[in-house]
Amino acid sequence: MRSSLFYSLMALMLTWAQAALAQSSLPRQVWIQLETRLNLEASLDSIEIYARDLDNVNGFEINGGWFGVAIGPYDPEQADAALQKFRAEGVIPRTSFTTTGASFGARFYPPAVATQPAPDTDRAPNTAPQTAPPTEEPAAEQPISPAEQLEQAKASESAMTEAEKKYLQRALAWAGFYESAIDGLYGSGTRAAMKSWQYANGYNATGVLTAAQRAELIADYQFLLAGLGFEDVVDAQAGIALRLPSAL
Repeated sequence: MRSSLFYSLMALMLTWAQAALAQSSLPRQVWIQLETRLNLEASLDSIEIYARDLDNVNGFEINGGWFGVAIGPYDPEQADAALQKFRAEGVIPRTSFTTTGASFGARFYPPAVATQPAPDTDRAPNTAPQTAPPTEEPAAEQPISPAEQLEQAKASESAMTEAEKKYLQRALAWAGFYESAIDGLYGSGTRAAMKSWQYANGYNATGVLTAAQRAELIADYQFLLAGLGFEDVVDAQAGIALRLPSAL
């Protein structure tokens, strides 16, 4: 009888300990990561687009020279609901995901606000009535025509580095639209792949991806890689190192 009671108490204490450990391991805040870019200017361009619909857009440096765009932070209980809501509204990529931000480094957006110097209390106060500057109504944003959108897409594409172009080709290849060499040269094969991707995703098939379309394609690619769980596996005896999809 005593032995049975003892084991029951031990099981109950173990259950309490596991519950306490699980509670303590919950993150205090969660972010929704939208995308990761190799170029700071490209990340700022994406942030400008997201900031039109979202108020809490942030940019963080990530190890390896990457730049991440995220919104938040949120309470862990609210993050999933916010993720589903923004996905349904179409204001964030379908491949966005929640993260504790453990990989985030220095924040590059919003920029730090310089502190204002303290007022000089020894000077006599200015008692003259202050007149507010006239306010101007913001001009209504004009819709961009397809021709103007194409020109903007070409301009942003021309600013891409060779590494970014190769990365985009890899993303097209993994998505099943590109089968040629990863050379960073946007020839007829790459243009045809871009057109096929645009058509498959409901966009005007111009063969030149806009900044937002590139962000969506790369986010899909990164989501796929994250699901494969690539890890470096080293066999010291054989003297080889391989990068393998551990999640498969």
